[in-house]
This record gives sequence, structure tokens and C-alpha cells, in this order.
Amino acid sequence: MRAEGEQDLGLGEMDARFANVENPEQRLRGSDEATLLTELASSLAAHGTPAHRLEDAVSALAEQLGVRARFFATPTAVFATYEDEHGPQTTLIDVKSSDVNLERLVGLDRVLNDVWDERCTVREGIDRIREINQRADRYPGIVPIACFAVVSGSAARLIGGGL
Repeated sequence: MRAEGEQDLGLGEMDARFANVENPEQRLRGSDEATLLTELASSLAAHGTPAHRLEDAVSALAEQLGVRARFFATPTAVFATYEDEHGPQTTLIDVKSSDVNLERLVGLDRVLNDVWDERCTVREGIDRIREINQRADRYPGIVPIACFAVVSGSAARLIGGGL
């Protein structure tokens, strides 16, 4: 029940739950730790990490950082649920999938390990993840295509194929 003069914001029971929170959107998601975990999960998924490895690695890092969080990964999205004293807050992270990129996965794994071992700060980890994601591909598009053609031709010749 609302007291006379109070405005219903259209959120029903939910608005009372956040009455003492200045900006519920920023209460945990806006923290550096949540930003790191969200960007790491998104990047690992985009570059080909299997879902079970992603969930385990990011959940373990969250625990190490003291963040109550759960992750659920699919090929096209990652669900991240962060909890604080106000309750859970779930975010859907859309994954822009690409082929497996081992070079970027190695870099992301180093970031995860460095943050875990406190060899870099959370903020430095975020910056490194962004730098890894912005790197240009090592080889332009035509080079892998030419390599696949050479390997395919060689394999065909080995198994008795011809032109």
C-alpha cells in the first residue's frame, strides 16, 4: 500500500525493494570487478572458450575477487548474475562469436591469471582485455585461405588424389 501522495512508478513491489538505492543499475554492475568479469566472460566466449571452461574460470575469479556471482554460457550469450545486499541482478551478455582465436585466448588467460595472482590490478586487467579485443588479426584474410588451399592440395596428393 502506498501512502497518500506517493507516486506508483509502475514497478509494483520492485520499487520498494530499491527505495534506498540511489541508482540500482550501478550498484554492482558499475564496479570495476563486475566490469572485469563481464568483459572477460564476453571475450572468452567470443574467441572460442568452451562454455564449461568459461563458467568455471570466471566464477573462480569472481570468488577470488570477493564478488558473489554466477555465470551461465551458451554459444551466443553469457548470463551473469551478481548478488549484493539488495539481491541478485542478472545481465545478458550478447556474444559476437568468431572462430577460435588461440592467440587472443592465451592473452585472456594471462590476464585472468595475473588478476588472480595480483600481478595486475582489476583496472589494468580491464584495460588489457580491451587491448586484446582491439588488436588487428595477425594475418590478413587472404593468408589463411592460401594456407588452407596448400594444405588441402598436399593432403589430397598424399591420399592419392589428383587434378
